[in-house]
Parts: sequence; structure tokens; C-alpha cells
Amino acid sequence: EQFSLKLSEIAQSLPEQNTTAPISFLITDPNGTPLTLNSFAKITKMQLPQAVLDQAGDAFEIYAYQESGNTRFGIGFDYITRQDMSDALSDNELSLPDAFTPLYNTTQTIQPGVFADNVYGNYAVRFSNLLPDESVSIDYTVADKVYVGTSKNSQRAILDKYATDDFQN
Repeated sequence: EQFSLKLSEIAQSLPEQNTTAPISFLITDPNGTPLTLNSFAKITKMQLPQAVLDQAGDAFEIYAYQESGNTRFGIGFDYITRQDMSDALSDNELSLPDAFTPLYNTTQTIQPGVFADNVYGNYAVRFSNLLPDESVSIDYTVADKVYVGTSKNSQRAILDKYATDDFQN
């Protein structure tokens, strides 16, 4: 609930930033210590599959991107082993749309679609357009981190600004 309010505040303030690039931010506790991905998932009721959490590192960032008057959010997080994380994500794709619900910035009920492959630059992307509004999607890439966007354009903007081809392992 508190996270949703914070995302709404960010969405309202983003046009004032006067930027077309995504902005990243850390989520911290009241003492200013960054939360771990696992703690963040519990607080926001983000129901990430256990296999994904088992392969995820602690560090993560939230991204905000202004797209055609709407703010789209994304997340980037570390992983332990690239192939194991790729497997965990693909094995659990059907649960990913619900897992990332706190990032959608919409009041509509999300209905998952079918996942498909795409390529953006050097990055393999898996995506699913979410119904009823197909401008909302879940797009993920395993690069130097896992990058998840809530629209095709937000995912591409996040990859352009933050991702590198230097894989962890």
C-alpha cells in the first residue's frame, strides 16, 4: 500500500524531471539502508517465485520511465548464476505477471497473455502483453542484471541506459 502511494508520487513528479530517460532509485528502510530484493518483495507483496528469489542477489533498483503521458516502472536486480536465473524465469513465466503487479501503475485487473521471444540490440527479451490494455506488458532480459519493464518502450529505455553486455557469469 505504502509502496503504491510512493509510485504514484513518483509518477506525478516525473514530468517535472524533464527527461526522456528512465530514472533509477533505491528503496531504503527508515535508516537509509537499502532493502534487499527479498525484503522488498515481502513488503510489497510481490509474489516472486521461490526459484527466482533463490537465484537473485540482494541488490536491486526501481526504474521510472515517462511514456506517452504514462509512467511505467521497471526493476533491475542481481543474480547468482546467469543460466540458473534464466531457467528460473522461463520455468515460472506464467506467474511473473502477477508477481510484478506492484509495478504496473494501473488500477485495471491484469490478465496474462502468452510469452514470446524478441530481440532488442544484443539482448534477448521475453515478453507478454497483458490484457485488457496491451500497452502494459512484462518484458524481461537477463543481461548484466535481470531487467524487467512494464512496457516494451520502458524495457528498451532501461536497457539503453543501464544494461551492459558484461555478464556476471
